[in-house]
Amino acid sequence: MRIGNHFIDKDNLFFIVEEGNANNGNLNKAFQMIDLAAKSGADAIEFQLAIASDFYVKKDPGFERYKNREFSSHQIKQLVQRTSQNGIEFIAAIFSHNLIDSVVQAGCSAITINASDLNNPAIIDCTAKSGKPILLSILLANEDEIKWAINRLTNQGATDIILLHGQHAMASTGGPLLIDDTSLGYIDVLTNKYNMPIGFTDHTSYEWMPACAAAAGAQVITKHLIPSRKDKTPDWFICLEPEEMEDAINYAKMVYKSRMNTQKSLLEGEHVDKSIMRRSIVASKELKVNQVLQSDDLCFKRPGTGLEPSIYEKLIGKRLRRDLQYEEQIQLSDLEN
Repeated sequence: MRIGNHFIDKDNLFFIVEEGNANNGNLNKAFQMIDLAAKSGADAIEFQLAIASDFYVKKDPGFERYKNREFSSHQIKQLVQRTSQNGIEFIAAIFSHNLIDSVVQAGCSAITINASDLNNPAIIDCTAKSGKPILLSILLANEDEIKWAINRLTNQGATDIILLHGQHAMASTGGPLLIDDTSLGYIDVLTNKYNMPIGFTDHTSYEWMPACAAAAGAQVITKHLIPSRKDKTPDWFICLEPEEMEDAINYAKMVYKSRMNTQKSLLEGEHVDKSIMRRSIVASKELKVNQVLQSDDLCFKRPGTGLEPSIYEKLIGKRLRRDLQYEEQIQLSDLEN
């Protein structure tokens, strides 16, 4: 699968920085978030986009909140352009089916179906028909709901789907997700069950958690970014600051690379360490020329620059060609054939 200029495969971890609503509808602030995401080493940035009247009933406090965060189609295009200029991908997390045409025309690289809309036919159907890769967030969902959403997407023609595992309890708890509740083992279950990439949405507060998800097999990871947690913008308590995000991405990508290496091979430095830390066959006492070696004539001591202890039995019964001092390494040239 391909998202923009990036491939989603076993060779590469795809890391998405979630903007975390830090912009609050301010275009320049959104530009700043794009720049910070790119500088941190992210592969993509995700923005939550909504038309308030499609999202909330007007009497709900959420209506005014999201009304203030709305971006016009022209502004969305500017955001996509700024993202492209930074060499990363623009992911649109859509909360309004009426925005899908706008983000597609603006050139977004993929569309995220938020966990809150996993059972929303209007969002699912329009996203499936967009022709864009889809990130399906399965937070808040049970097994039957996941199957329903996947079936609806595929029946509408969607082919490039990534499942994003995770948990969401911040609205009820007012705090970050606990480590015990991350269920990283479910990544393997999803991998074995569905023929599609599996990702992880990190709602903990820790910079090392993405590396744990990478070790558990996630091919795509999302994590919230904020310029400073002092700002107390939405989701601030699960966000990383720029330097923390840079570390998180580096750690996760290194761990992912390690997990994908399935070959047992020695590092160049291990050959040196091996000669220092292994043992060699040495004389356990003074030995004389023509002496026939017995087991108690030999012992194993560092350094490991001589014959390996594992072959000592082949030396038993051999006759010495020369005298050997106590603890002197035995060489094959010291033995008669």
